[in-house]
Amino acid sequence: MTDAFISYAPEHVTWVRWLADRLRDEGLTVAYREVLASPGASIVETLERAIQGSTHGVLLFSRASLSDRWVREAYESLMRRSIEDGRRFIPVLIEDVELPEFAANRFHVDFSQVDGADADRRLAELVRALRGRMPEPVAGPAGRPGTSVRSDKPRRCTLRITVRSSGEDRAVVEGIAPQAARDWAALGRSFIRCQ
Repeated sequence: MTDAFISYAPEHVTWVRWLADRLRDEGLTVAYREVLASPGASIVETLERAIQGSTHGVLLFSRASLSDRWVREAYESLMRRSIEDGRRFIPVLIEDVELPEFAANRFHVDFSQVDGADADRRLAELVRALRGRMPEPVAGPAGRPGTSVRSDKPRRCTLRITVRSSGEDRAVVEGIAPQAARDWAALGRSFIRCQ
């Protein structure tokens, strides 16, 4: 069994060779279409066996891969295995593209605009993920608590739901995740404030 199957558009074979070499340098085993190709062998059967025989799946996202039918088939298979079997699927951006909906739900590794030391850090993230390890903590800006930079997405929401029974009662739920707040809000009249 290999550590990872890598799916990519044929235009990026040089990129996948570089990545595969670096992953092998880290002691990981990888499979990808070019190294699996055998004259006369069935492409579908070969790729299916490689995906089934890999612990994890990596897909290189680019404009070319998003429009490639073979990559699309591999994406569907890798996502299904991730959802049904709990195998890790890791989107890797090599160009600045919008990820498909299910891939966007995964943490990804972004190589799209990096080189040198930044590329080495991103490679280390990918290696840790393929080994099933947690990412290294990112050092935040120094300063007193509450003054650091935060993401543009809400971290906490207040949800107020109006419930009618023998009059009008209000229930307030604080400190819940934004998606949970939206799920509750879908149940009836409500007010959401995210911070």
